[in-house]
Amino acid sequence: MGKFSVDRIARGLHYRIGRYIAKQDAAVQAQREKDAAVPLAPIPTKINVGCGQDKRPGYLNIDVDPASRADILIVDNNDSAIPRNYFEEVLAHDVLEHIPRAKTLAALLDWADYLIYGGKLILQTSSILGVAEKLQQSKRYEQQHAWTVCLFGNQAHSGDYHLTGFTELTLKVHLLAAGFRIDHLALREDWLLTAEATKVYDWAASCDATVGSDTEFMREAYQRAVFRDVEGEELESATRALKLGVARKVALKAIYASPERLFRVAQRNDL
Repeated sequence: MGKFSVDRIARGLHYRIGRYIAKQDAAVQAQREKDAAVPLAPIPTKINVGCGQDKRPGYLNIDVDPASRADILIVDNNDSAIPRNYFEEVLAHDVLEHIPRAKTLAALLDWADYLIYGGKLILQTSSILGVAEKLQQSKRYEQQHAWTVCLFGNQAHSGDYHLTGFTELTLKVHLLAAGFRIDHLALREDWLLTAEATKVYDWAASCDATVGSDTEFMREAYQRAVFRDVEGEELESATRALKLGVARKVALKAIYASPERLFRVAQRNDL
């Protein structure tokens, strides 16, 4: 085959490839324009936390378990896709008991942060005293086995463990510490605690309350969260973390989520 023929074939190939690429680009652009013309569905104003298989219409359903096929899957505790100060209701049925005890208050602070001021938290969790009463009343093995499962979870997979439990008093203190007013708290079916609470305090707003130095910020944060002064090594350690790049909101949440916050709130409410 002569050079002229090869050149013609090459030019023909480049032409056809160019037409193919142009056609693909046009198709991609057309799809983009089509997608842009379709308005995004608004995010529901209610969120169903730890939905499992109980996905509810009208709610943004979220979970950590891929098997749930939730609207948003939380991976490595990253909930940055969830808007803050947006939702009118947070629903958390049978969720708190699956969260490590030391992280219970932190979870409630996150849920409060999802809510608008005046938004509602509706939750259900297991009552330690209620289950204990059922165990005491049960006289047969199968009955006591069933109530033990209610207390500790089925333990059929990694997320099916109960890592804590509550009494009316301990749940009340946690809700108050997270900035909620308790509207309803009762025992259901003798072993489930149900609660409805309203967000009346925005802990995260403290991030904007002080625009001064890191030292000023941390002093005000301790006053707001645990009602005391912070000085010495404690203050030095806290401000060092901020200088190393820890966000003020992260540092603030750590104080609000501390065991001291629970004890201080209990004392201030004579509980």
